[in-house]
Formats: sequence, C-alpha cells, structure tokens
Amino acid sequence: MPGPHPKGLAHSLALAVAAGRPVARWAKDHDISPRTAYGWTRRPGFAAKVGRLRLRIMDRAVGQLAAAAARNAATINKLATGAENENVRLAAARAALADLMQVRRHIELEQRVIDLERRLDGPVGGEGGPA
Repeated sequence: MPGPHPKGLAHSLALAVAAGRPVARWAKDHDISPRTAYGWTRRPGFAAKVGRLRLRIMDRAVGQLAAAAARNAATINKLATGAENENVRLAAARAALADLMQVRRHIELEQRVIDLERRLDGPVGGEGGPA
C-alpha cells in the first residue's frame, strides 16, 4: 500500500486543472495513480479551489494585456493610418473598432452587475431594493 502523499500535491493538481491540464497527464507526471488524482478532484472544496486559482490566472493575464494595451492600440492606429497595403489598413481599422465595441460592452455589463449588486444589498422593500 502506498504511503501518504505530500500535502502540496493536491494544490499542484488543482493548479494544473485550473490551467486546463488533464488530470491523467498530471497524475502520470507526478507518479500518482490516476484513480487517486481523480479522487482528489471529487473532494469537497476542490472545485472551489480550482475556480479561485482560475480567477488568479485570468487576473494575471488581464494585467499583462492591460500593461500592453496602450502600445498595442498605438500599433493598430499606426497600421490603420500608415500601412501601405490597403488590406492591412482595413484589417487594422476593423480590429480597432471591434475591440473598442467589445470593451464598451464589457464596461456596460460590469456596470449593470454593480448596479444589480447594489440593489440586492440595499434595504429589502426600500427604494431601489427588492420588494
């Protein structure tokens, strides 16, 4: 019968699952039986931990994209106005408009969620709150 596993392995598995890695592959790489690894994924709190880790991964990715956003926007604008090839200018202009519309939709949706959360957190039956 195999001995106990180091405590950090369950966290490592959660991180792998959060990043989209197959459980069976993780188990093979860590010399853990797939049955054990899948058992860990069914433990209470595992899915919530994976969700929290995914949020952290996405937050970091968004941070990296935000850091490059101004530079990327400048590149798109430069291509949209200065590229010699008309197809490149058109593609850059379309990309800039499409991205701007997506950002606008996201901001509007985020504002709606904030407004709904305020209403739900407000006084029950009061003005602006649920009846």
